[in-house]
Amino acid sequence: MRYETKDDLNNEELVRQYLEKTTQWDLVKLARGSNENKYLFDWAVTDCNSKIVKFAEFKARKTTKHDAFPEGIVISLQKYNKGVEYYNSNNIDFCFIFWFEDGLFVYSYDPDHKLPVKFFHEGENQEPTVLISPELWRMQCPVSDFSKTKKQEVAT
Repeated sequence: MRYETKDDLNNEELVRQYLEKTTQWDLVKLARGSNENKYLFDWAVTDCNSKIVKFAEFKARKTTKHDAFPEGIVISLQKYNKGVEYYNSNNIDFCFIFWFEDGLFVYSYDPDHKLPVKFFHEGENQEPTVLISPELWRMQCPVSDFSKTKKQEVAT
């Protein structure tokens, strides 16, 4: 299993700072435990009383435009199922945040919409995945807004 690189963490931090400035979200980085299964989302989103209201997973695809994925973007079935479990057990929402070349996009879980499950990688180490089609994403901001904020407000 690949852990986050320094570049991954830097990208996460830029997006976290941007989202905290432009939404009412407080994003708390979740630490990876000794058991990889304990580390399924990047952030817990909390309200003003530190109550967890959402889990968020971040994916950077910043060298590719969002429309390069006409069939959808592939997400780990394990992460998706864990989000569904949290939602069903605790009524805690979850989302996936994608940083594409042309903007930040968010998919928020919808219990009424079932996503297709398929294999993404060929070969003997196939991992089941879900495919989130583009019509289910909503743009959080165009990349021009995010890039401007990144350069002016976020320390790199």
